[in-house]
Amino acid sequence: MIITVHTPEEKREAAFRVLKWMWDTSVFWIPSGLNGEDPFRYAHTSLGALPHWKKANPAWSEEGILDYIRAAAENFAHGYPDLYLPGAAQYTDILSRYIMMAVRKEISPKDAISRTVEEWRRVTKDLGEDKQKTLWRQQIVEYKRAGIWPK
Repeated sequence: MIITVHTPEEKREAAFRVLKWMWDTSVFWIPSGLNGEDPFRYAHTSLGALPHWKKANPAWSEEGILDYIRAAAENFAHGYPDLYLPGAAQYTDILSRYIMMAVRKEISPKDAISRTVEEWRRVTKDLGEDKQKTLWRQQIVEYKRAGIWPK
């Protein structure tokens, strides 16, 4: 969702229109499992959004939707930093895979954690452990500067 000077001219207009549409408050656009977006607006977590959530996520129960939007609102209240390191997508994919396996009871939560740690260590080793540690420490400094990391 970044438009830079390196974005091809023919794609800049389309990218701008998508971003404009996502932030247009006259359109009540709700994140769902179909569009891959998490709530990014306070309006997404209001009770007035419930009918839109039901329509966008027909397989979810009302109780599940309310639980989800309450949790999203709590995240907004506290914020959480995204991981900006080499391998971030790999770390996230590994964690997601094992969480889902545990949720489906294919493996125990303890096994999910163990397997996640094992694979994360492999990714970290492949990318360079010292390099990752250095970059992570720098990132924490920036998070603190931005006020999104505990002092």
